[in-house]
Amino acid sequence: MAERPAGPRAIVTTPSVTAIGAAMGWELSCVRRKLTGASRLPTRDVAAWRCRAGGAEVVVYRTGMGPDAATRSTRALLGQVDVDALVNTGCAGGLSADCLPASVVVPARVIGPLPAGGSYPVDELLRARWVGVARAAGLIPLAGALCTNPSVLYSPAEKRACGLRWDAVAVDMEAAAVASVARDAGIPFAAIRVVLDSLDHSIPNLGDRGGESGPVRRLLRSGVDPRALALLAVHFFRARRVLRQVFASLPLDGASSSK
Repeated sequence: MAERPAGPRAIVTTPSVTAIGAAMGWELSCVRRKLTGASRLPTRDVAAWRCRAGGAEVVVYRTGMGPDAATRSTRALLGQVDVDALVNTGCAGGLSADCLPASVVVPARVIGPLPAGGSYPVDELLRARWVGVARAAGLIPLAGALCTNPSVLYSPAEKRACGLRWDAVAVDMEAAAVASVARDAGIPFAAIRVVLDSLDHSIPNLGDRGGESGPVRRLLRSGVDPRALALLAVHFFRARRVLRQVFASLPLDGASSSK
């Protein structure tokens, strides 16, 4: 367990608690949509909710975007809440030809944060459970490596170079940071991501335009090529539907691996 900061005593949970982290509000809403009994935890420096998935207790928390934010929030969570496993989720970019929009990736290892690299194997049992969750949702998850980059890869050239250099099938911005904290704390880690943009798809650079508004409103306010926005919007809605589908297939205590 990570060293706890000074201050109020930890929020102790029951055994076998999985913490599921995501960066953005729409990703969190997909996770929490079918969970029950959600209650906000009085945590400092991290937004977190205690929920239930069938008979299993789940803590859902917001990592924030990027490896630095994910490291801070995950450390803050572990300093205040007792959990037995960490799972990172959300959207990803495809780095291989078979990683199409709305594909589900349950990686066997995560790499990063880039450019330094570093490789973190995921817990085999925990990964098998999430493979079971995906298959229970009627999905066929991809394996391979997931790499974490500190910024979005916008062009096919950037994605292709990243995939070739690190032999990875998909890219995100938080998983390796969460995996590093999990390793330091001695807690099992796994990731499950849904692909938003494929290898050959250029995505518009929205920068900071749109602020904290919702993803659709942000797209409409961005002022970039409407055709690129239309394609991204289609991919967004597909990815959101699949992410909802994954978490609608919980509970975790009923998930099992498929041979």
